[in-house]
Amino acid sequence: MKKIILTNVFTILAILSGIGQQTSNLIIFASDPTPFYAIVNGIKQNAEPQTNVKITGLSNNQNHVKVVFADGVAADIDKNFYFESMNVEVTARIVSTKKGYKLRYFGEVAMGQAATNDQQVQIVYHTVEAPAANNVVIDETVTTTTSTTTTTTNSVNNSNLSDMELNAMQNSMGANISMSDNIDEVNENVNMNVSVGGLELNMNVNVNENGINNNMGMDMNMTDNMETSHTSTTTTTTTTTSASGVNTGNQGQAAPVVYVSGYNGATGCIPPLSDVNAIRNAIEEESFSDDKIIVAKQALKGKCMSVQNIIYISESFDFEDGKLEFAKFAYNCTYDIDNFYQVNKIFSFSSSKEELNEYISNR
Repeated sequence: MKKIILTNVFTILAILSGIGQQTSNLIIFASDPTPFYAIVNGIKQNAEPQTNVKITGLSNNQNHVKVVFADGVAADIDKNFYFESMNVEVTARIVSTKKGYKLRYFGEVAMGQAATNDQQVQIVYHTVEAPAANNVVIDETVTTTTSTTTTTTNSVNNSNLSDMELNAMQNSMGANISMSDNIDEVNENVNMNVSVGGLELNMNVNVNENGINNNMGMDMNMTDNMETSHTSTTTTTTTTTSASGVNTGNQGQAAPVVYVSGYNGATGCIPPLSDVNAIRNAIEEESFSDDKIIVAKQALKGKCMSVQNIIYISESFDFEDGKLEFAKFAYNCTYDIDNFYQVNKIFSFSSSKEELNEYISNR
């Protein structure tokens, strides 16, 4: 009995774990080799433009996809994808039509049956846009600090100098001489020390005088020590640049996607449609105001619009009451909600403006 209970518990835990981890994948590829960026729920998924992208780990049943072409010429594509069940892999193909590129449903398989494609770029779905990688180049110039010390030693040993030569040396050097004499009747000993700046002169003089002999025999050791020190210091310069020419010393966070130029106010939804021509054309094909409203609500259900989208579509309505009803509906799916006051210009009567204002105030 215990074994049966444990088996049932593990089975239930496995089922709950599987339910909690249910996700789906979305593949987008272009029939023509046209590189694009895939923006899912307002966040760019691939940092570099690709032609075949698999986005894994989508946990929401409904996801808004925007395809932006790298050439900057082709119009963007907006489409909503709804997963009726999770753990599936849905494929969508970008096709070229007379009216431009379209994103169309191509197929769906269970997650375990999905085939692999080595040419496909696989990306885990993320909700924070990562900055594009930059190739960093560092140019560094290094110079060496050099210190030079030169020591010169000159020695003169056992030199015999006359009195005149000694006096000449003293006069040229400006030497200070201290002398002590020990005089005997015959022998005279003289000790002499001379120091001039960096020149050191040590002499031991023995003088033997006989009669009127004035010659002096001198044993002299002279050492001249000269030391020269030279130091040269230079600077190391390091320059860091990126492939895009932007200094990489202070990288900031990735800039948010801007859908309405210059707008930084509150948002009612995200992201707004970039092309509403097809919706406007469908509304204009209807003859009666009620039918126009029905088509508008069907086409715009679950979508997001900018104020300029709303003003543009409202021109499809011939009468004031149709424009007013559409404006009330559109208020709940407006991206740049702080700009909604601009919608008032579509009305001819003050009463319509007042009614719309009252509607908004009661929201």
